[in-house]
Amino acid sequence: MTDEAGMTAMVIEMKEAGLIDAGIERDENGLAFGATVFCVTQDGHDFLEASAKPALWKAVQETCQGKHLRDVTGELCRLASA
Repeated sequence: MTDEAGMTAMVIEMKEAGLIDAGIERDENGLAFGATVFCVTQDGHDFLEASAKPALWKAVQETCQGKHLRDVTGELCRLASA
């Protein structure tokens, strides 16, 4: 995977998790080849704020290891509200 392909994949994952608003460029086969980030969503800001708390972030990493980003986001919000 090239650096650009890796970045595009991360943007898609963050968009699917609701952390950012982004446009995804796709070829005629539907394969993503580029992305433009427009802004960080409120959920994205909440995620960044919560992830800045070391103890909370460690708990999320331990609980969510190997899961998709959208699942990590939900777990972080659940732990932050506890």
